[in-house]
Amino acid sequence: MNSRTHYLVLAILGTLLPYGLWAHFLVTNDFSVSAVVETLMNPLALALLAELVVASVVFWIYMARQAAKYDIPHLWMFITLNIVVGLSCAWPLFMYVRRGRINTLMAIQGLKVSV
Repeated sequence: MNSRTHYLVLAILGTLLPYGLWAHFLVTNDFSVSAVVETLMNPLALALLAELVVASVVFWIYMARQAAKYDIPHLWMFITLNIVVGLSCAWPLFMYVRRGRINTLMAIQGLKVSV
């Protein structure tokens, strides 16, 4: 399995696993908004949320630099995915697109495309 396939599998898992856990939480708590708010006010949940926000900002900076380097369009799509779905989907999907762009540029230059 090549690196692009790994990234695509990770993006799919990064969508399904968190949404599955959210769905389970919502069903077991009768879709209670107050249960969600109460859970997110837990200090551990806030610490994890802070970590996720910092990691997302790091991803956005990395993504912007890589997109400029490899001329990758539509960065808004990855930022939207990061906010709506999550970092666990957006980052591997960006890496999938980035690897495809690198492979295309290498093929244009007549270089051997690595996997």
